[in-house]
Amino acid sequence: MRACILAVLCLVGCVQPSKVVGVACSTSADCSVGGVVGTCESTRFCSYPDASCAGGQRYSPGAGDGLGNTCLGGENPCGSIGQACCTGSVCGSNLECDGASMTCMCGGEGQTCCASDACATNLACDVAGGSTCECGTIDEPCCGGSTCDTGVTCSAGTCTAGVTQAVVGMGHACAIRTDNSVWCWGQDSKPYPVNSPGLLVPQLGSTLPRRVPLLSDVAALGSAEFSVCARKTDGTVWCWGHNEAGQLGDGTLISRRVPAQIMGLTNVTMIEGGRAHVCAVGSYQGTAGVWCWGRGGTGGRGTRTVNPDLGRLGNNDVVDQSAPVAVDLSAAASAGQTVRSLAVGGYHSCIVMSDDKVWCWGQNNSGELGNGTTVDSKVPVEVTLTGVTIPGGVTIAEVTCSAGNNYYGGSSCMRLSDGAVYCWGSGDGGQLGDNTVIDRSAPAAPVDVTALAGDPIVEIDSAMVSHCGRTQAGDVWCWGENKNGIVGNGLTDDADTLTPAKALDLTGAVQLDMSHRTACAVDAQNRLFCWGTNVRNPMLTQALRVYAPLEVVP
Repeated sequence: MRACILAVLCLVGCVQPSKVVGVACSTSADCSVGGVVGTCESTRFCSYPDASCAGGQRYSPGAGDGLGNTCLGGENPCGSIGQACCTGSVCGSNLECDGASMTCMCGGEGQTCCASDACATNLACDVAGGSTCECGTIDEPCCGGSTCDTGVTCSAGTCTAGVTQAVVGMGHACAIRTDNSVWCWGQDSKPYPVNSPGLLVPQLGSTLPRRVPLLSDVAALGSAEFSVCARKTDGTVWCWGHNEAGQLGDGTLISRRVPAQIMGLTNVTMIEGGRAHVCAVGSYQGTAGVWCWGRGGTGGRGTRTVNPDLGRLGNNDVVDQSAPVAVDLSAAASAGQTVRSLAVGGYHSCIVMSDDKVWCWGQNNSGELGNGTTVDSKVPVEVTLTGVTIPGGVTIAEVTCSAGNNYYGGSSCMRLSDGAVYCWGSGDGGQLGDNTVIDRSAPAAPVDVTALAGDPIVEIDSAMVSHCGRTQAGDVWCWGENKNGIVGNGLTDDADTLTPAKALDLTGAVQLDMSHRTACAVDAQNRLFCWGTNVRNPMLTQALRVYAPLEVVP
C-alpha cells in the first residue's frame, strides 16, 4: 500500500513546500488522497500509516523541512528488510513476510520484487503476474543460471521456447512453441468477396509473431489458405481467420481474429487445411469418420464457377458447408478399416486406409485422383496401384496433395514405409519427381531418389506445384516448380527441378510443412527454418524471395 500512496503523492506534491493537498495540510482532511486517509501532523505535513515506523506513520515524500519519507518515532525494529515481521505478519513496502523465518524479505524466487522491480541474480520481476520474482519460464532468466521449466530451453541465461511444429498458409505461417502456445505471423492481403459477412478487415496480419489467444495445450495445427485450425491435446478443434465459405466450421460465415471451437467435433487425431476447406479425422456429434467443411465445389484451374462434379468435401455434393459433413467412406471403410494418413490439397484430397489402399476425391483434370481417369469425383475413388511395386512387409505410410494453380494441374504423392515415393497427376514443372514432365493418371514411376544415396524419406509434403521429402538423416529434398525458391537449393533462376534437389544449410530436420510457394522445417534443436515466397511473410527477411532455408525465431 505504501508504494501506491507514495506514487500518488509524488505526482501531486513532491518538492513543493507550499500547501498541496496530500502533502502540506491544515487539517487531516487535506491528507485524504485517492481513498487513502492520512493525518495532519503538528508540522503541518501529512503522514500515512506504515507498519515499519515506530510511530506507525510515515511522512509523505513531498513533506518539507527534511521530513519527506521519514518515520514518526523513528524506524521500527520490525517490518524492514531482514527484520522480523511486525504484528500480524506485516512488512513494509515491497516486502513480504517469510512464513518460515517470520522475516521481511524481497527479491527471492516467488517473493515480492524489491523496490518494485528488482530481484536476486537469475530472477526477473514478473510485473504482470503480481510483481514477484520468477525464473524458468519463457523470456525469464534461467533458474540457477541453467534450468528452465519443462518444454523451455535455457539459452545464454534466458529461458526460450523453441518450435515443435510449423504450418504455412498462402501468406502466413504459424508455429507451436515448446510450451504448447501458438504464434502466427505474415500478411492477409487477399481481396475480400463483396458483401461477405465479417470480412471488413484482415483477419491475419502481422509483420512480427503474435501469440494466438485462447489457445493452450495445442498438439497440432492445420493451415488452410487464409485460416488456421488448432487441435488441442483433448481432441477438440479451434479455428480462426477467413470464413467466407464456412472453413472455420463453426456454423457461421463470420471471419474471426481469435479461435472459435467447432462444437461437436471431438477425438480428432488428424487435421489438414486446403483451399478454403478443411478436413479432420475424428468424431462429430458422436460418429467417427473423416469430416470436411468449407468450400464445396467452386474453383479448379482458374475458374470461380461452381463445378458440378468437383466435390472437394467428399460428401457427394458441391455445396459449401459451414459445419462438418461426413466424407463418404462407404467403399473405403466397408471392411472396418481405419484412416492411416490424411492429405488436403487445393482442389482434391486423399486418405490412406489401414489396409494399404489409397482413396482420393475432388478435382481430377490432371489425373491427381490416381484412378486411371481424368474425371472429377464428389466421393472417394480408389487409387490404382497396379504400377507400384510394394515389397513384402512394406506399407503405404503417408499421402500428400499439391495445391495446383491456374496454369499447372494438381498432383498427389504417397510414401511407402521403406522410403520409396510415388507421385501421380500433373507432371507440369517436374512435380512427379521422375525426371519427366509427363502427366500420370495413376502412380507408376517412383520419384528418382538417386541423389539421396540411400537415405530414406520419412515425411513428405506439398506446395502449389512442388513437393519435398524429409529424410531419416534430417535433410530435406525438394522437386518440381522452383518459383521464388521453393525448392530451397539456392538457385535464383526459378528453373523447374525434375528430380529431388537438397535444400541448403538445413540439417537435422524433424518436421516439414509447405503451402503455395513457401516451406518451413523444424530441426532437432526446435529451431525453425523457412524459404520460398516471402512477399507476405516479412518475418523471414525483407527480401521478397528466400532461395535457401533461413532461421526464423517466432
